[in-house]
Amino acid sequence: MDAPFIPRMLKEPNHLLWSSIRTIMSRKNLDVSLIKVPAHADDPLNNHVDALAKAAHMDSHLSSRPSLDLSAPCILKFNSLPVDMNIRKFIRDIFDARSLLTLATLPRFNSYSSTSDIDWACTKF
Repeated sequence: MDAPFIPRMLKEPNHLLWSSIRTIMSRKNLDVSLIKVPAHADDPLNNHVDALAKAAHMDSHLSSRPSLDLSAPCILKFNSLPVDMNIRKFIRDIFDARSLLTLATLPRFNSYSSTSDIDWACTKF
């Protein structure tokens, strides 16, 4: 890692997770090599990792505080949740949703339906 924080990393999906991993690797002087394993390959180590991931996913007591292991100067949060995606795309999506909501509440559209009729999960910007 050339620098503790690289702004380009904010464009990565799951950048908070990757930043935490990089910080832990740096603090513990770990040398990690990633190896791509084909999907559904019956690899014993991959099967073990899959089992650990499933167990962690089902564990209700598991907690994570990634902000403790971050070297980023700040963490952007929305509704008290950290934004772990491309920041520009996130902000653009917020403004697009707001524009759609403004359009939907215009009097000419408001008489036909309400904003509660919008399926936000299926809305693509």
